[in-house]
Amino acid sequence: MIITGIGDFVERSDLIDRCVILRLPAIPEEARRREQELWSEFRADWPRLMGALLKAVAGGLRMLPQVNLAGSPRMADFAQWGEAVVRGLGFKPGSFLDRYHDNRRAACDSALDDCEVAQALRAMMESAGGNWRGTASELLGALAGHARQNATKTAQWPKTPKLLSSALRRILPQLRTIGIFVNFDRADGNRVITISLTQGSRGADRPPNGHSSE
Repeated sequence: MIITGIGDFVERSDLIDRCVILRLPAIPEEARRREQELWSEFRADWPRLMGALLKAVAGGLRMLPQVNLAGSPRMADFAQWGEAVVRGLGFKPGSFLDRYHDNRRAACDSALDDCEVAQALRAMMESAGGNWRGTASELLGALAGHARQNATKTAQWPKTPKLLSSALRRILPQLRTIGIFVNFDRADGNRVITISLTQGSRGADRPPNGHSSE
C-alpha cells in the first residue's frame, strides 16, 4: 500500500514501525511537466524499466535461499527479500538491512519526539541511569515529574494507569530502538512494570554491525 501526504501524518507507532518512509524533494516550477508528456516518456522507457525489475526479481529469487538474517525485524520476510534482491544486483551483504534499519530508526525518532510519554520516560531513565520497577500508578507519578512543560495537561497525556500501560505497549518497538526496554509482569498479585536500559542506542532488533549472516 502506498500512502502519500504532506507532513508526518502517520502517527501511530505500530503503523510507523511497518512503514518505509520516503521524503521526496519539491519539484520546482521550471521542472514540472504536463501529464501527457510524462506518460509519453514513461511508455518509451517502460521496456527498460520492466527489464530492470525482472532482473532484480530473478536475482532475488536466486539469492533468497542463501540469505539467513542474524536478527529479524518486523516484516521479516520483507527484510529477507530486500536483502536477497540487493545481493542479486551485486551489492555487498547487509546493504539493504543497513538502509532499512536507518529508515525505521528515523521514523521511530520522529514518532518519539512527538510522544510526551516517550520523552518523559527517556528523561526519567537518563536521570535514573539504571533500571526502574513499579506499578503503572507509580510510573505515572514518576513520569509526571520528568514531563515537558504543560505536557501533563494535554489530551495526549494518559490520565490513568491503564491508559499509561496502553500508551507504553503501543510504543514498545520504538523504545527498543533507543535502548529502553519495558516489560509487563506480575509480582505478589500486582501488575508490575520493569524498565531497563541497554548499552548503545541502535536497538535490539538490529543485527550486529547491521549485517546478516551468510
